[in-house]
Amino acid sequence: MTGNEKQRLEASGFARSNGKVLRAVNILRIRYNKLTGIKSVLKDDGVTAEEFLESVGFLAEDGYIHLRQIAAKESAALSDSDYAALEAKLTGKGIRLLAGGVEDNMIEINSSDKSALRAGNFIQNNGRVLRTLNILAYKYSRLESMRDILKNDGIAGDEFLDSVNFLAEEGYIHLRQTATKEEAILADSDYATLEAKLTAKGNRLLRGGVKDDMIEV
Repeated sequence: MTGNEKQRLEASGFARSNGKVLRAVNILRIRYNKLTGIKSVLKDDGVTAEEFLESVGFLAEDGYIHLRQIAAKESAALSDSDYAALEAKLTGKGIRLLAGGVEDNMIEINSSDKSALRAGNFIQNNGRVLRTLNILAYKYSRLESMRDILKNDGIAGDEFLDSVNFLAEEGYIHLRQTATKEEAILADSDYATLEAKLTAKGNRLLRGGVKDDMIEV
């Protein structure tokens, strides 16, 4: 085997591991997933401990996943932490990759990964959630009320939360606790306790100032 052939083989294995890690992190969708649990799942799928940590480091550095301390809920870097103390969640960029909105030759994503989100009308749902939020314009809307409205429009509960999570991750909407008015994230909250409002970025998108292939408006 030549040096170039070995490099190509190593790159292919790295891209494959990156894709496996990204899909495993996404198992809990809107929630954070402990790295120890992900490592155990991927060990059975042939990903070694070293490959797993290399992929986690790469995906975090490139903005596809967010790492934080399990106990403190604070952002963390793999280089400064024991991986067993960390949990991970897909960022908006990571969701976008799995949905086929971007491509990266360092992450192996197959057609079934892309179709899984598209099959649930992910792109259309993102637009419908954004437009529903716009009904109250500058006011906050309770997620529970929005879910009831969109359920009657054919959007299932999980699909609704997937869209809310993506839109918040990408900065199109702002989430906060209804009772305390404190900023919140969906991963750590019961959606029924939250309310949402369009950000300036969300308003800009609805009015044609920017475009996003992951949101049908």
